[in-house]
Amino acid sequence: MKVQISLTIYMFDRCSSYSRCHGKLEAFASRAKIVHIDIDSAEIGKNKTPHVSVCGDVKLALQGMNKVLENRAEELKLDFVFGGYAIQILDELTEGKAIISTGVGQHQMWAQFYKYRKPRQWLSSSGLGAMGFGLPAAIGASVANPDAIVVDIDGDGSFIMNVQELATIRVENLPVKILLLNNQHLGMVMQWEDRFYKANRAHTYLGDPARENEIFPNMLQFAGACGIPAARVTKKEELEKLFRQCWIHQDHTCWM
Repeated sequence: MKVQISLTIYMFDRCSSYSRCHGKLEAFASRAKIVHIDIDSAEIGKNKTPHVSVCGDVKLALQGMNKVLENRAEELKLDFVFGGYAIQILDELTEGKAIISTGVGQHQMWAQFYKYRKPRQWLSSSGLGAMGFGLPAAIGASVANPDAIVVDIDGDGSFIMNVQELATIRVENLPVKILLLNNQHLGMVMQWEDRFYKANRAHTYLGDPARENEIFPNMLQFAGACGIPAARVTKKEELEKLFRQCWIHQDHTCWM
């Protein structure tokens, strides 16, 4: 699904000539209005000319933006893609109180749809791009905060890099929840292949080419091997029901 961007806001972004955040800089958001916020005036407009520039503290700028958005909440209703919708449902069920960890990729971007209520709820390698970070980070958060809800929002490419830590979770009996958004690809790289390289694939497909109609590897079997309850959902209307079933196992690991 292609989305036309109408507004882009840079906050302390270096706007380098090429990055995984925006691809080819000269072509990025070519039809959008650009707002650049930075405390260093020398950084504003260095590589991409903004329509609106704000030189100042990002905290003050965000506080002002939040007031504007709160006053227009009813007008600004988002149409979530499936990944974003899943995270929206997660937010509603946890009342925004969960500690969230992520791997690296599209799911890391979609995790913004979770409405974090306080500091230190978000664990991510951010721009370091450390695939596989999500599950070990969730383990650490659960050990340090035994009474907290801890959820690893992960993608199949990142998750598979530390899948063996499921055994650690089971042996230590940690109540970590896992939301795995599986599209059988290295999703963020595939996104750039589609946009800039005519959809030519360079080892970004993670499934079995001989059985493209099947989900491979079978992540449910990994969970089963470690004695962890797990379920797969492929339809949007089934999502909330399975989330609630997962939450029945409040004190145990659960994987979707």
